[in-house]
Amino acid sequence: MARYSCFICPREDYSDKSLNDLCPICSKPYDFPLKEYPEEINGYKIIKPLARGFYSSAYIAEYGFLKTECVLKIAPFEIYKFFKKDFKAECVKHKEVARDTEYVVGIKDLIADPISLDFGKSSIMCQVAVLDYIDGNPLEEYFEGKLQLNALSSAQIAIDLFRIREELENKRVNHNDLHGGNILIKSLKDDSRRAGELDPTLRAIAIDLGSVSDESKSIKDKRLGDIHWIADHLKVMTEKLLIDPDKTSDSDFRLAGVFQGIIQNLLPNIENQRTPNSEDIINQIKEGVFFTSSPWKNPLKISSFGDSYNAQTLAPWFVPKLLVDPDDAWLKSVSSHGHLIITGMRGCGKTMLLKAMQFHARAAVRRLEENAEETIKRLKEDNFVGLYMAAQEIKGTLSKDKKSKDTNTIDIQIARLYIGYAKGAVDALSHLKEISRDQVSNLAHSKISKAVSDYIPLDENFKARLKSVITLSDLRYVLLEIEIELNRNGIPLDFTIESAQAFPHLARIILECSSLWGESYILFLLDDVSTRYLMKENVEPILSHLLFHDQNCAFKISSEIQTIELAFDVPGKLEQPGEDRDYKVFDLGAEVYRKIKSKKNGGKYFVGDILKKRAEIWPAHPKDKLSGGEGPISPSELLGDTSLANIANTIVSSSSTSSERKRVYYGITALSRVCVGDIGDVISLYESFLRNYKNESPISKQIQSESYQEFSAKRLFGLKHFRQEGFLKDYSDSFAEASYELMYQSYQDIIKKRVERKRLRQYLSLYVRITSGDKEKQYRKLRELIDAGLFVFAGGTSGPRAKVRDTDPIRQFKLTYRKIYGLVKYIGLAESDRFELSGEELELWLNMKSSEEGKEILLRNLVKEETSDEDDLDDSEEEIEIQSIVVSEKKSDALNTIRQRTLFDELEKPAEENKSQIYFSEENQEFLKLKLPLIETIEPKQDNFKPIDQLILGLGFESRTLESLKVILEIAKPKEVLAIKYKHEGKSKEMLDLLDKEKIDYRVIDYSNNWDKELDSSVQRRMVDITGLAKPVIFGTIRESLISKRQVWICHTKAEQHYPLDAHLEKLLDAGKSDDHFKILEEMENILTGEEQPYSLINLLPSEADESRRKVLCAFSSPKHKRLFGLISSKEYDRFEIGTPISKTPRGKLAKIAANVAAGEFTSAEISEIDSNDINEAIKFLFRCYKEWYMDRGFNFELGLTGSKIQAVACSVLSASLKVAQCYYVEPKDFNPIKFTAGVGPTSFYKITLPN
Repeated sequence: MARYSCFICPREDYSDKSLNDLCPICSKPYDFPLKEYPEEINGYKIIKPLARGFYSSAYIAEYGFLKTECVLKIAPFEIYKFFKKDFKAECVKHKEVARDTEYVVGIKDLIADPISLDFGKSSIMCQVAVLDYIDGNPLEEYFEGKLQLNALSSAQIAIDLFRIREELENKRVNHNDLHGGNILIKSLKDDSRRAGELDPTLRAIAIDLGSVSDESKSIKDKRLGDIHWIADHLKVMTEKLLIDPDKTSDSDFRLAGVFQGIIQNLLPNIENQRTPNSEDIINQIKEGVFFTSSPWKNPLKISSFGDSYNAQTLAPWFVPKLLVDPDDAWLKSVSSHGHLIITGMRGCGKTMLLKAMQFHARAAVRRLEENAEETIKRLKEDNFVGLYMAAQEIKGTLSKDKKSKDTNTIDIQIARLYIGYAKGAVDALSHLKEISRDQVSNLAHSKISKAVSDYIPLDENFKARLKSVITLSDLRYVLLEIEIELNRNGIPLDFTIESAQAFPHLARIILECSSLWGESYILFLLDDVSTRYLMKENVEPILSHLLFHDQNCAFKISSEIQTIELAFDVPGKLEQPGEDRDYKVFDLGAEVYRKIKSKKNGGKYFVGDILKKRAEIWPAHPKDKLSGGEGPISPSELLGDTSLANIANTIVSSSSTSSERKRVYYGITALSRVCVGDIGDVISLYESFLRNYKNESPISKQIQSESYQEFSAKRLFGLKHFRQEGFLKDYSDSFAEASYELMYQSYQDIIKKRVERKRLRQYLSLYVRITSGDKEKQYRKLRELIDAGLFVFAGGTSGPRAKVRDTDPIRQFKLTYRKIYGLVKYIGLAESDRFELSGEELELWLNMKSSEEGKEILLRNLVKEETSDEDDLDDSEEEIEIQSIVVSEKKSDALNTIRQRTLFDELEKPAEENKSQIYFSEENQEFLKLKLPLIETIEPKQDNFKPIDQLILGLGFESRTLESLKVILEIAKPKEVLAIKYKHEGKSKEMLDLLDKEKIDYRVIDYSNNWDKELDSSVQRRMVDITGLAKPVIFGTIRESLISKRQVWICHTKAEQHYPLDAHLEKLLDAGKSDDHFKILEEMENILTGEEQPYSLINLLPSEADESRRKVLCAFSSPKHKRLFGLISSKEYDRFEIGTPISKTPRGKLAKIAANVAAGEFTSAEISEIDSNDINEAIKFLFRCYKEWYMDRGFNFELGLTGSKIQAVACSVLSASLKVAQCYYVEPKDFNPIKFTAGVGPTSFYKITLPN
């Protein structure tokens, strides 16, 4: 919409009009001058119309023998007379304003006197000016959809619009008519493209200065001023990017969010605010672009101490600020020539070390005063360029279409790797270009485009697009879309990629793209090649593909020892990659473990340095009062310290209920040793201490010890309930109980003087030899224990060893118990003794039926000789003075720990400590006003419903499904019904009979057979009865309706009762208050019989997200906690937002238990109370989370359908209007129709409408 005056009937009317609108006086459309115009004017031949303005029209014309092109501006004489304007004076003013400007079209001349021109049958006296020719199109053609813009081009146009305004301000004038027809988007040729611009291929230029004046017409006569015109254009460009999230790339969607923030600042009445500075807004736009395309420019901010403790989600340019590498020794070892596999336990820092080699980490400024020349010099000395990918980025995704073809073959995974490294090279070159433009070849984009085309079979569309890219930014967009295509559809089945040729070729091309890299080599960094992300049978082929020999590149791969052992231990394989010959191994886990165990307190200083680096960048860390509160207090000072021997002595010499036992675990030494080299656990535990910090230093022993207990309890819970291998807790318990009993027995031996050496025995290691029986089964079981993180490989750099007696191999392992799991049993922390299992005893232990049986096996397999690890005797403190135990304590009491912390301890905290209400800042409120849908509750009356074109319902097994259909048919007769059929027949016959009786056409669609293919986007008015629909159908049908038609009607009939019943749960919960939470949850599992396990995770959206970004999960808790636990155990997230019911019923309390336990698995999580049946509150919760984490912080936003059906509707609504990386449905194996719901509750109707 714009403002126009009729060419024939001028009048003072500044209202919005369409060009197709008719003049109320002469009834001619406002665009008739663009359709019926003179062919020639005084030697100027009109080629085509260009645009209409308020007073005039513009045309492309040519003149003279050489057919020189120009623009003619034609204005009716009567219009200028009516509005008291002087055309000649205006042209003079135009010349003055356009002089020495880049964004205002120049004027060549004017025809001196008015001339009569024929516009169809109308002859009009007109005035004509001759303007410079602009090779471009009006901005309004982009708005009308005739031409397309991506977000980067939109950002460039936005910047140019403000530059137009800035140039006009410098001339002390206002344009006053900057509508889309008066802005031309000029296409720039190769030789005139603008270096350093976001989109160098275009320029926005203002034409028609007919309304230019010294003051803004927005003040004088209530016409839109320049700022409001620009804000309107930004609004239109933003809406076109946001209208369909599925058709907008993630980076475009993020940039559109930046535009929205700018619009909010521009739209208020201009006279009531200070006019914004154009340069400030231009910088704001650029910063928004950098936030999405140049994130290395963003400062390091952590929202909590443990933020990004998982290094896979830590941006590489921040790694140098957090990495602790003694004398850079580790980095030097791993960055040398040749293939390398970095091994070690989970959490030891493999990813951090790998990312430290990434170009972005190397290019990060080391100190504030470092300039570009110094950075370039430092990068040149590196002699390598590191490009990073995580193994999870190359795995395929499980689609909701269970019959979709396999996109997870070895060749497709290698192709993803190739594309990913090409994209990584583009990012590295972009980063380098921002440091020093001269270091990057002008043909870099073309070189990498060709490298991709050389080895990846692409369709003609992608080939053409690769050839046409003109910037690195363009190339990144195309490569991202190719990645998406590989995820969706794979590549031709006959495609094979020769890695030994492809990756060296890519490396050579990348090195050619920068003069800085001429003598360097490429390090392809591949993180976490393990069975967590890759199929077991794919690990060896992938590694074999990548371990080729080439002088220009090498792969640096992180993995775990057990994975490498599995991969290269393939029976019958004739040629296996060999260590030292094809690759080297760097065991970072062993290095970290040695560092932590090193004498002279080296371990606690190492851990202290890690914590100190985080403390320096987290503003909320307790401050050092001695330094005036400027710097953080030392972690060592904050925690205090005690020896491991003193910890063990306190445990065995105190009663289970004594105050000493309640504060046994504390100090920096305990923290460094309890985690067995898992730095992630160190950070998480330290953060739990800080949460309970009372502004006293050191933090009290009791607070620290309770934090250990709580952390241990949550880890044990996760071991049993967040993993499919439910047997793991038995192994942990058997080991911890045996370890404690032996430590206590050694104490008894000392005080009863049965031994000479006063040393408490602390059994925390396990020496294993596989010598007999089913060796493959034993090895597999041991791998499961290690993969689960219950044990880690310890000592040496070679990992599992195979000795050979004649032709019979013997496998040997030295394992260390993850002490964090045993703290609830009050084990010691020094690894001074070990168990030894082999032969039949090992088989018995691996096949234990209970923890008690496992403990007995361990107790009879001790290494009793004095061969303890001297590092575990606290340096010189080998023997200690044993304190006397309380006389009344019995052995049975000592062996029982104090009451473990229960889930009720969490629930009974004050509300503000363990959950939060939904909070909406002023900025959030503005966002919600723009994006929130309109939710109308409709009374179930016939008068409130127009004819429904289509009703979608489920032929469910619940009684309420039939009753819901009856209610619908009483008030609205749909033209057609789409009925989803499930495995259980349920109420199908009765429901279909009812439709037959009412003579309503219906189609029955099998839920398991691509039901979504039957959705017709042309349906205008659709009602979805969610009562009997599975959540994937609820999500898909509502989302499709909202995207295609922006509206949908919802029907929901509640059940009278849900299983598990409150009556059953109340007794359980009351009994559970005096017991540990494992018993409570085990009993809950017995009650929750409405669903059958196992669960499977189903993706409901195409995977289009940039996996290198951090991730937030937004989900809901319910009494059916297994769904939520199954989701969070399958994925890793940096932030967890969880909605939990407000209800105080037993079911509500059960859901809160699930929420608290689930949140405990994350270092950054927040719980918000939401009514499970309040659709408005659920939507507001989701939109608030989206604004904070996607738009403000740049996270990928993912949803989990783990709550009620109404909450599934809310997830669908959000995904229809905003960009969501993924939505997951946790699907049970089957449902129990008998114990699912009972009875029929009230029926509610809603109409949902998305904002335009």
